[in-house]
Amino acid sequence: MELLRNAWLGWATYIQQGKLVILLPVALLLFLFYKKDEMIKTWTWYATIMTIACICPVTAAVLMRYQTAFYGYSHLWSGVPATAMIACGITFVLWHVWTGREEKSKTYAVGVTVLLGMILLLCGSLGVPAAEQNGTSDVYQLQEQEKLETAIDTVEKLRVICGEEAEIVLWAPTEIVTVARVADSSIVLLYGRNMWDKSLNAYAYDVYAPEVEFLYRCMRDWEQSEDAPQEEKISPETLVGMARENGVNCILLPKSMERMTVARMARSMGIRAQKLEAYWLLYE
Repeated sequence: MELLRNAWLGWATYIQQGKLVILLPVALLLFLFYKKDEMIKTWTWYATIMTIACICPVTAAVLMRYQTAFYGYSHLWSGVPATAMIACGITFVLWHVWTGREEKSKTYAVGVTVLLGMILLLCGSLGVPAAEQNGTSDVYQLQEQEKLETAIDTVEKLRVICGEEAEIVLWAPTEIVTVARVADSSIVLLYGRNMWDKSLNAYAYDVYAPEVEFLYRCMRDWEQSEDAPQEEKISPETLVGMARENGVNCILLPKSMERMTVARMARSMGIRAQKLEAYWLLYE
């Protein structure tokens, strides 16, 4: 049902950005029932089948499943020669009206040409900019930019504290993981964005170890509350041991975490926790 809903919403969004695709069925009908050239008809049948498959929610959902979640609905239309079919249809119509031998054919041809030009202009300019669809989009983008800059600044300060030549294997909250490699490409991450964004795993068969996935869930829950997952309660010392077994030597924890938990994790590493922006830093 989710695939079907995404396919239907994908089509609705696709035509909101421009109505030029509406001319495709017109071109297909023109070539299917008027033009008799066999090569043209073979190409037309292919375009017709693919167009129906992309518009129909059931077949579109199957195609989206086949191409994996790494690609969106709009990528389905890369298999449809929409631009070429529309261009051929317009060219065929213009050729037909301009080669007429009637006395008034030129006036008629000029009128049809102007009409087609107006249709093209209107169909290609009906998209609604995102900023107009959502009046708060600028504020939202500003907030996201500020969060990004804060996270990058934290990573840069982390590098200064640890040393320029230090090898850092980092276990951190999602906002830090997202930008850590952007700010410092030498940092090694316990897991990347593909841990929570499964679409980034398209055509990849490597998976994370269960312990790494558990550590991610713990960090995610710490970002939302002060405790580790209740369904699998585990001591802070054990969590540190699991992280160190996977090569981690640097941990960033949300500052909202319970101080006792942070202290126990630091003690198990033989260090004292340091404050770094909105995080606790544990580095050995």
